[in-house]
Amino acid sequence: MFATDTLKIFYSPRNVFKKIIENPKYWGALLVLLLFVGLQVLFDYSQQSKTYFEQTTPNVGLIYNWNSNATLWNAKTGVNISSNYDDFINQTIYVGPPYYVYYSVFGNSSLQFDATNSNFVSMTLETPEVDCGPTGFQNLTLAIKIAQPQSAPQKVTLTLFTSNSNDSYFQQDLTSAFAGTHSSWNNLTIPVGSNTPLWQSVGNPGWRNVSAVKLDFEFPTSNNVTINVGGLFFRSRYVTSPEIDSGTVLLNAAYTYGTQFIFEWIILTAIVYILIKLFKGALIWKPLFIAIGSALAVLLIRSIVFFAATTVLPNVYYPYELAYGVSYSLFGTMAYPATQVSMLSAQTLAVYNHITEATLAFQAITEFAAIAIYTWLGGLIMVITNSLLPEFSLIKRMAVAVIGIVITSLLLVILIGVV
Repeated sequence: MFATDTLKIFYSPRNVFKKIIENPKYWGALLVLLLFVGLQVLFDYSQQSKTYFEQTTPNVGLIYNWNSNATLWNAKTGVNISSNYDDFINQTIYVGPPYYVYYSVFGNSSLQFDATNSNFVSMTLETPEVDCGPTGFQNLTLAIKIAQPQSAPQKVTLTLFTSNSNDSYFQQDLTSAFAGTHSSWNNLTIPVGSNTPLWQSVGNPGWRNVSAVKLDFEFPTSNNVTINVGGLFFRSRYVTSPEIDSGTVLLNAAYTYGTQFIFEWIILTAIVYILIKLFKGALIWKPLFIAIGSALAVLLIRSIVFFAATTVLPNVYYPYELAYGVSYSLFGTMAYPATQVSMLSAQTLAVYNHITEATLAFQAITEFAAIAIYTWLGGLIMVITNSLLPEFSLIKRMAVAVIGIVITSLLLVILIGVV
């Protein structure tokens, strides 16, 4: 019976609300609550299964350590390692809820390697084993500045040791990347993994367990050498939240949308109750509360439309520069906030614009559906008010509905961030 009455809300609301008000029972509204949470969890899981976030090693919060902690590095005898606080890679990203902060990824220093009267400088960073296999990290990023000498190195070699062994490694010649680059930062992104043909292998190395990064610089003649290193980390491994922990995704969605429904039910009823009292209307809380809880059944239509909209949502890949700022919009869709776009680099902005264009249809469908459903809900509030107080004028019923929904929406945004 409760399921039948819920369905009738969509095509015969006057009769249903009259029946609910005459014999108010909680079962119908509770059924709507359970269905809403289930459908929203389904929608959110489907959305998150198509939303990929870039992982890094170290993770973004610890990248600075590889690029500023001299104790993690070894260098050729005679090479001094220090921190340079005047010349470093400056990158700030936005971190969204619950922190809402700007974070400096590489810290406020770079590592400086100094050698006197030398033509060869070697430096090694030992790392925890890094998986660069087919499902692992696909790029190594680093920035190098040769402050002196002014002449280009005659040879630059990058070596990746594996399995904590000096006898098994991959090696690549980077000399051409330093031709003509003097006294400025040279930003390099180097593909890693079995599908990258530029690497030479020695011994029996494996891409799943890279354990050290070594850089060798050879110059034509002996000079005083100063080399700065920064921005070094592994990147380009993309995963979805359900791949990391599907249970947490489901529980968080159930909690968020269960809280949304309960808050919306209580707040909307309270606002409508207060408004009716201000308009000198006499009524009892329970029938109004149950009628509004049942009217929220229109949110089920929204959930179904939202879930259907995920069929037009392509796989979306957020690089780490954007990933930590992605948050839920007012209606529960995921996006990087447009208010933070001004701080993005040109390269990252291009990625953001591509994502925005690719998700345009999805965002348009969900926004239109949300607005349409709340308009529908406003109409149902008018029907409920008329059933309770038929003496109320159309203007009063419209005022109760519009003001009630607007105030409820604002409070939901403040309390839980979604409506």
